[in-house]
Amino acid sequence: MTGAQRRQSNWTPEEDQRLLDLVETGKSWVFISANLKRPAKSAHARLAYLGRQAIKTEFESGNVSKR
Repeated sequence: MTGAQRRQSNWTPEEDQRLLDLVETGKSWVFISANLKRPAKSAHARLAYLGRQAIKTEFESGNVSKR
């Protein structure tokens, strides 16, 4: 394997948190990819998934404001 490639595996809660922390601090996708040892496309997709899960959780808890 070369670069940020890695065998396919599930994301751990620690990796999820590290991804969120790196995005929050404004790191580049190249840096995030290298740090997590995952393709940038995979990291970006995981971020989108986590965002959808957060919205779903908020909706299910009834905390979504009605427009």
